[in-house]
Amino acid sequence: MKFSLTIHKVAFEELKDAAEYYEALQKGLSIRLIDDWDATLEAIIKTPLGFQKKFKEFRCIQLVRFPYIIVYKVEITTIVVYRFINARKKPEKRYRE
Repeated sequence: MKFSLTIHKVAFEELKDAAEYYEALQKGLSIRLIDDWDATLEAIIKTPLGFQKKFKEFRCIQLVRFPYIIVYKVEITTIVVYRFINARKKPEKRYRE
């Protein structure tokens, strides 16, 4: 089954904030973050149901090189990315819509 991908505005804003933070730390680091984001999204698209449910119907996958988690839900034939959050945040803050 082929899944389409939808990314909420909040997740894009969180990605932008993280990229700005890492770019301020070191020039070019934001590009590595975005590459890691893209690779993780590809993994989700390949096997959307292959990652563990962490809270209700929300699934999580952590980026390989950065301490960030993509929180998403599979809704029929659509993968909806809700959040892009720092893995060090308290768990109860991760799943707010």
